[in-house]
Amino acid sequence: MGRPPYRLLRESDRTRIKDIQQRYKKPLTGSEREYLINKRREIARVIADLIWFAQELPEDQLRQVFTDETVDMLISSLLIQSDNQSRSKDPNLSETIEREFRIAAMLMQKGAAKCFERVDRKNHAFTEVVQMDALRTMSLLTYAAIGKGASTSLWNYGFNSKKYEKD
Repeated sequence: MGRPPYRLLRESDRTRIKDIQQRYKKPLTGSEREYLINKRREIARVIADLIWFAQELPEDQLRQVFTDETVDMLISSLLIQSDNQSRSKDPNLSETIEREFRIAAMLMQKGAAKCFERVDRKNHAFTEVVQMDALRTMSLLTYAAIGKGASTSLWNYGFNSKKYEKD
């Protein structure tokens, strides 16, 4: 009989976190504070491992892990609070909203740079128009979201400039 599959959060962790969340306005006990610090460290290690997997696994393995559905659920949970009651109880609501907007702006900028890779590079005039419109739109949306405009180039967002150098 093999080991049970790894889980970052066991059911007892979920219960403990919900208990802490219910009394969040009260000061945390020393053990609660230590518990949450340790969980944040574990989560940071898991994120580092996911990054490593995304960079190292072959495509046939990646497409089984990072499906449209799993990535959508992850992004949605980072950007959209599903439980309005917990949102109304958030003592740091303005910081939460700002974090959500920063993440959304970053995803938009990196996503636009990736999508731009599909633009026909042989049609330089079209490429320039699409890039300028994308930058203008991203800049306006980024300013609306976080009060700063997007940078002046898609190159800053991981755009593959070698692919689009003039022939």
